[in-house]
Amino acid sequence: MTCSSEPEEAVGFSETGTIFKVSKDNPFLELLRARRDVRLLKDEGDVLYFVKL
Repeated sequence: MTCSSEPEEAVGFSETGTIFKVSKDNPFLELLRARRDVRLLKDEGDVLYFVKL
């Protein structure tokens, strides 16, 4: 699946259960953490995995 380069749009239009892989130095990480419809799944060093609820 190809996602938008705009993170808010990519998360907003994704389906429930979609997993996102995000680098800890990504400037949009705080935006993703602030969303109520995602949950942190796993922290692997420099990468975080989130799932859309």
